[in-house]
Amino acid sequence: MTRSRKCFFAKDCAMLRPIQKGQTAMPLSNTEIREFKSRAHSLKPVVIVGGKGVTDAVVAEIDQALEHHELMKIKIANGDRNERKAIAAQLCERLKAEFIQMVGQIATVYRKSQN
Repeated sequence: MTRSRKCFFAKDCAMLRPIQKGQTAMPLSNTEIREFKSRAHSLKPVVIVGGKGVTDAVVAEIDQALEHHELMKIKIANGDRNERKAIAAQLCERLKAEFIQMVGQIATVYRKSQN
């Protein structure tokens, strides 16, 4: 599996797009992922995950932001690359969100709004 130095994509990393039993989110097509990447280009991170990692308060804040924005960026400001990947995967699993991409410390996620 090859990755560029600057970023890796969800289709390259099975760890970030797990298909869980009972998961309600539909897997996105490559066309949809490309569209979300282009839409997310101009976005700024809405939530920053700090040194304490993924707490219930952080998950609740991201849940609210996803309900409002659907597509958002999250800055994961701790750990090395593998730790950041694990945190992004954990967030997507807990929030039933789809991972779009990760560039450096910034993860982009999508979840269709319930409203």
